[in-house]
Order: sequence, then structure tokens, then C-alpha cells
Amino acid sequence: MPRQNMPENWEPPVPAWSADFDGTSALTMAYCGVQSRSSSTDASEAACALVQSGPDAPNHVERGRFTYAAGLVNQVFVLYWREPSA
Repeated sequence: MPRQNMPENWEPPVPAWSADFDGTSALTMAYCGVQSRSSSTDASEAACALVQSGPDAPNHVERGRFTYAAGLVNQVFVLYWREPSA
């Protein structure tokens, strides 16, 4: 797929849409995404807060937000657990 907003011959410093956990023996990861026509992120923020509470909450959460050219707002949460049993 052609890159529309990148300089010609630009190469990203790391692969997109992937994760590398080389050398880690126990790690669980999940991607959760919410897409909306509204610019309000109240619902996805509330869902993220709920996931981050309680005894099985992830140890770390990364977040990202972007808007498609069609105007759809996307919020992505990457959740990490050190203990797979959690």
C-alpha cells in the first residue's frame, strides 16, 4: 500500500503494528480498540478505567488515538500483564 503522507523512500525506525518481546519469558499482551463517529472519548476512557481496576488489572497500559480520513475516531489501548494467570 502506498504511503500517502510520508517522504519518498522513508522507512520507519521500527515495524508498525507489531510487538517484540524477545528475552521475556512471561508476558501477556492485548490490543483493545474503540472506534466512534464522535470526537468524544468518554465511553472508551470509562472502559479503560474499568479494565485498569481490580485484582487482574494490567501492569501497564499504552494508549493511542487517531482519526481516519473519513472522520472516524479510533482509540487503541495496549494492555500488558507480567503474570499470564492474571
